[in-house]
Amino acid sequence: MSRFRVLLLAGLTASALALCASAGSSSASAVAAEGKKLPNGKWVDILKMIDPAKDCIDKNSGALWKRRGNTLIATPAQRGRTNLFAPVSASGNYDLQVKFLGTNQDGYVYLYLPVGTSAVSLQLAGQSGLADIEHRGPYSNGTGTTVTFQANRAYTVDVKVVLDKDDAAIAVNLDGKPLLHWNGAQKDLSSYTTKHKDRIGLAAYDTIATFGAVRLRMQSGTATALRP
Repeated sequence: MSRFRVLLLAGLTASALALCASAGSSSASAVAAEGKKLPNGKWVDILKMIDPAKDCIDKNSGALWKRRGNTLIATPAQRGRTNLFAPVSASGNYDLQVKFLGTNQDGYVYLYLPVGTSAVSLQLAGQSGLADIEHRGPYSNGTGTTVTFQANRAYTVDVKVVLDKDDAAIAVNLDGKPLLHWNGAQKDLSSYTTKHKDRIGLAAYDTIATFGAVRLRMQSGTATALRP
């Protein structure tokens, strides 16, 4: 039985998909042309800019990422991981909102976050936190927290990144409630990949993950569309 068939049988209903997609409201700015600066102070739906065939960095390219209506679905292999980076370069203070759901409550969803001169990944799973600070995982670096994610339930994650010279602060809310807060030196953050550390990214490990909204709002600095 295919993994996509498992997705259907797992109870990923049309109502759940609609809930997952609801954050991509009409208030979001239109998709920018290549090389254009995204407006500061306005939400931009960067999910619409993603092309799985071009933005997945895995060896099998976009085969593990598919569009279904207004959503983006990641289907990694069992005990496997798939990674994708949106075609937007972001540098400065920003807000990020992501709506997602997974089919396996023991799987992981990751958000890759540019943070000034560095970057870090936000791990969303039973053991959530910032995945690599001073080369230590969430429960060693002080950001770890235990969360029980239900299968086939939509969640909203809000991230705020604020830079202060060589330092930074990262605040994360889950469904409107504080999940974690970190502040420290940008150099202490470890990027998943140096090639794409200026881009917001998505990943799924051992779970079929559906992303219904990925919205970016620059508060200061610059975000640039790398592709139409």
